[in-house]
Amino acid sequence: MFTFVRRYIVCTLNNVLMPKSLIFLGLKVKNQRNSLGLSQEELAERTSLDRTYISLLERGKRNPSLLTLMKVAAGLEISVSILTKDIENSGSSSD
Repeated sequence: MFTFVRRYIVCTLNNVLMPKSLIFLGLKVKNQRNSLGLSQEELAERTSLDRTYISLLERGKRNPSLLTLMKVAAGLEISVSILTKDIENSGSSSD
């Protein structure tokens, strides 16, 4: 039970539990987007996704499909494997 619980963090908005891995993925998307000097709108145009979806993804509030991950990775000029690297370990902190 503890292993399951520690893989989640409490989101202050509506006390919703969100997997750490989605937050970690969102941060990777945001960091890569910023390193390319892209706005959320520009990334949305590159990926054919809505800007609000990009925003929700970056905040860990969306669980993207494989197809969406492929679109986002292409828009960020990286591979899906680089985008998702280390995500599995992101939820295994020792707190």
